[in-house]
Amino acid sequence: MTDSINSLIMFVSLAVLINAVIWGLITKTISRNKGYKGGFWWGFWLNIIGVIVVACRPNNNNNNN
Repeated sequence: MTDSINSLIMFVSLAVLINAVIWGLITKTISRNKGYKGGFWWGFWLNIIGVIVVACRPNNNNNNN
């Protein structure tokens, strides 16, 4: 019984960590495309809310067209 509970806890912990890393990579990509450095931690800690925060930031690219 204890082994199955420990296995479940490990599986859920790993799934949550992988999910957080994926959201972090998404926000990092959005942030870089807008001309900012970083942005990973917004997605890592806040998931979809972090994506919204990073997506709403103003464009910081220095395109002088």
